Amino acid sequence: MAGDVPDNVPSRAHGIIVAAIVCSCFSTLFVAVRIWTRAVINRAVGWDDYAAVITLPFTIAYGVLLGISTRHGMGLHTWDIPPSLKIQYSKWIFISSCLYWVALLGYKFSILLLYLRIFNISRTFKYVTWATMFFVFGYLFCNFLTLTFGCTPTGKYWNPAFTGHCINEIQSDYAYGSMNFISDLIMFILPLPMIWRLQLSRRQKVGVSVILMAGSVNWVVAIVRFAWAVEDLTAADRTWLAARTFLWSILEVNTGLICGCVPVLNSFFNQVLPKDWLDKTLSQFKTKSSRSGGTDGTENNKVSQKAFVELERGESDSGKNLVRLDNVDFKMEQRVSDEDYQYDAT
Repeated sequence: MAGDVPDNVPSRAHGIIVAAIVCSCFSTLFVAVRIWTRAVINRAVGWDDYAAVITLPFTIAYGVLLGISTRHGMGLHTWDIPPSLKIQYSKWIFISSCLYWVALLGYKFSILLLYLRIFNISRTFKYVTWATMFFVFGYLFCNFLTLTFGCTPTGKYWNPAFTGHCINEIQSDYAYGSMNFISDLIMFILPLPMIWRLQLSRRQKVGVSVILMAGSVNWVVAIVRFAWAVEDLTAADRTWLAARTFLWSILEVNTGLICGCVPVLNSFFNQVLPKDWLDKTLSQFKTKSSRSGGTDGTENNKVSQKAFVELERGESDSGKNLVRLDNVDFKMEQRVSDEDYQYDAT
């Protein structure tokens, strides 16, 4: 029972609860801004937006379940957990882990669907993106099956006294953790070739790359979480170390969802803030190079602001594929035979 949690012992419960509350609030805010921007400003809600909305309740529920699990032994040292709580602890870990994989699938699909929406031009890019989606779904679904049916009977997962057997949990965690790392790496670099084939200035390309590679923050979080997970898999004080891993898993699924919303923010800020807000702000922070005759910092950022955008695919009057970067339109003339593209700025 929850009342069996001992008092006056070291616990990491507070950190888990705070992370669950703060991350859920930020994720809800970013998704709300994303949907409002798509529906009201752009009037173009897509599958990537639907995926983000569907994922949000799973990320919130995951944090809530981990918060509840702190009343059942999560965050305590192994020797501080009463025998009456050990089965309860394992049950809550089992339930929350099921939601974790759904949240992972959701935010990864939201980002990949965004890529397809932006760069739905190159057949090669579409095939690679769909292959990545298939890979993500495949290993996460297998992970879910391993978690659900890895023990026979299933109850042996939380009660070792049951007669039966379980697969090697450590090996499966290593395998699926590695696949998760690989998928994050692919998603990190996937949009770069398409961006750098556009006829933009180098500064604009860097700007757009930074926006679309916002997922790199999530990639770093995922790496840290996996590193902690590897350490606690074989640790004697596993419940104490696992609390740290689960805290980072809360950060992982929420930063992934938030990073997928970042490309929409430019349209939102352009709508709610004065048009010259960036120029006025940057004018107060001119670089030393501008004082010595270099380019004014504000002028530099006018160009990059134009490329810090929400990209949407449309059709030009001539039927050619179109990628819109804020107010800069780039027509991409497709040569189907050799997958070669010519980019003309209009």
